[in-house]
Formats: sequence, structure tokens, C-alpha cells
Amino acid sequence: MRFVIAVSLLASGAICVGAGVAEFLHAEYQQQSLNHEWHLANAAVPAAPRELPSGVVARMTFDRLRREVYVLGDEDPGNLKKGPVWLRVTSGFGGEGNTVVAGHRDTHFRFLKDVRLEDTFTVEDGKGQSLYRISGIRIVSPEDRSQLAPVGKAVVTLVTCYPFNAVGPAGRRMIIRAEVVSRVSTLISTN
Repeated sequence: MRFVIAVSLLASGAICVGAGVAEFLHAEYQQQSLNHEWHLANAAVPAAPRELPSGVVARMTFDRLRREVYVLGDEDPGNLKKGPVWLRVTSGFGGEGNTVVAGHRDTHFRFLKDVRLEDTFTVEDGKGQSLYRISGIRIVSPEDRSQLAPVGKAVVTLVTCYPFNAVGPAGRRMIIRAEVVSRVSTLISTN
């Protein structure tokens, strides 16, 4: 009987680990596919208008961390498995207000555990390219939504669960606030 219980527990553990690995690999595959689409669409003529892959609302590049992520809209609940999502009830990229982007701590936003105050990142969207500087990093309870409220200046707020090493649901949220440093309007076309 103990043998059957031990084998059952071992099999259950293997299934749980396998499911987690499969989810991580799927998330990485989705971002790599979007990256491939981006570079294929824009490789022919570098000076031509940029094209965003289908469903993508922005590309965020974190040079110091050597990461780029493609941000999708929140209209499809499955998009959060493909990449971080822009919450459409918040301001759009490139304009005044608070643009909120949420992503999973164990896939697309895992690298955020290494961000620092004053780090910069670029955002390319359908209207141009902006440079942002991280001005605040906070750990809050899930009920604290104060950092998601509208503001009178151009900011991007990144939201992910915390701590990064939690197994199962995480009890806190990491909120990263970044303020626009510069904005260059370009011709970027969306599909």
C-alpha cells in the first residue's frame, strides 16, 4: 500500500512540475514567435515604417537586463499566457496618463526581479518610441490599487505578482513606476 501511495505522490509531483515547465516553455515560444514576426516584417527596408505583429500593442526593451517583451491587449484572456498585457481601461502608450501593463512573475516579467531605480527602457508603439526611467518600485497588497489610478503625466506602471520565488499564488504585488524621459514620433503601422 505504501508503495502505491509513494508512486501516486511521485506521479502527481511529476505532473505538476511538467505542467509548470510546459507553461513556461509556451510563454517563451509565444514571445519568440512575436520577435520573429517583428524582425521579418521590419528587415526588408530598415527606414520603412515599423510594423507591429498582429495583436501586439507595443514592444518594451530593457537594455541593461537584455530583455524585450511584446505587449498584447487585454481583450483576449489568453493573451496573458502569450505576454504581458496592456490594461485598456488605462491610458494608451505614448500619451499623457498612466499606462498599466501586467505580466506573470514566473514567465514574461520574471526579469523584473532585477530592475533598479533609474533603469531605463524603451517602448515602441503604434505612434512612436518613448524612453522611460524607473522612478519607483513598491511591494503592495493585491488590494492596494493606488498606483493604477490615473495621473497627469506620461507614466508606465508595470505590475506583477511577488515574491518571484513563491510556489502557487503570490500574496503581494510588485509595482514598478516609470516616467517618460523622451518621445520620438515615428511611422509605425499596426496590422
